[in-house]
Amino acid sequence: MTALFQGEGENRGGDEAAQNLTSALPGTMERVDDYLSHITNNTENPMARVRCITEMGMGVDVHGRDATKAAKRAVSDAIRHSSLGFFRMVGKTSKDMFVDVTIAVPSPEAVDTAAVAKELPYGTVTVTAVKGGLEIPAEQGSDSIVIANAAVIVSLEDDKPA
Repeated sequence: MTALFQGEGENRGGDEAAQNLTSALPGTMERVDDYLSHITNNTENPMARVRCITEMGMGVDVHGRDATKAAKRAVSDAIRHSSLGFFRMVGKTSKDMFVDVTIAVPSPEAVDTAAVAKELPYGTVTVTAVKGGLEIPAEQGSDSIVIANAAVIVSLEDDKPA
């Protein structure tokens, strides 16, 4: 499931990390890399994209089995400690960003990708939900804990033909 949005408004608020995510979620980073390869090798767009930031996060819905709530929390966790101030230095604005989000949850079809995209205030946002994450069943009853992982990747066009 994928959604594409153009963000507007004012700001509201590593390799080692990628290796840790790969270890924790076997197969997830390969799917992220395949997806990003598709985006950056898009023949309809003659400009190459340059990856600038990679952030990872985790979100949990403790009661209710709400994959969207867990996904939104994962994105919030990924971006919570970031303030991107390098745009002027490279002659860009926050509106020039491409923000590609991959959410890993046990039931990707249960994620409202449009709601997740609203967690990101800037850029052209693409959200894709893939199988992953974790669901921990309750000892009794039908409730369970849903854990989502998020990879938030920010890229810019380098203004040079690919």
